[in-house]
Amino acid sequence: MNRMFERRLGETGVSTTFLRAAYFMENWMPMIGQAMRSGTLPTFLAPPQRPLPMVATADVGSTAAALLLEKRTGTAIVTLSGPKDYAPDDVAAIISIALRMPVGVAVLPETEWPEALADAGFSKAALAGFVEMTRGLNCSHIDIKSDPTSVEWAGTTTLEQVVAELARPHN
Repeated sequence: MNRMFERRLGETGVSTTFLRAAYFMENWMPMIGQAMRSGTLPTFLAPPQRPLPMVATADVGSTAAALLLEKRTGTAIVTLSGPKDYAPDDVAAIISIALRMPVGVAVLPETEWPEALADAGFSKAALAGFVEMTRGLNCSHIDIKSDPTSVEWAGTTTLEQVVAELARPHN
């Protein structure tokens, strides 16, 4: 839907900059408590060894602010990821360090996704969108770096910094 919106808005001739952000590092926040209680980091992302571009929301905010201050004409697409890509296995290792306890990864099969998300308050449409996005990430159909017309930017906040901040209330 976002790409369709970008295309249609771009056709209007209005100067526009689209900021495409990678998977948010903060998406792991609800899982830190689970990891602390069980020693297991549940994830929908598979395989757990495959790195994905991730970005901190603080970097999204600072990048959006910087782009608003630029004097651009026409249409531009900026893709934003973090300083490096991370796999779910990397996330578990980083959480292990932050919590000072071993944490393993448990990939939830797709058949268990609706039950796992039942208490998250997703509407049916939001759940369908989440499932579609996660399938796209898992099969590498969604690739933030696949658009040759985009300009790639990298944030500076590491996952280690984000997890340290998120884990602080749990320590």
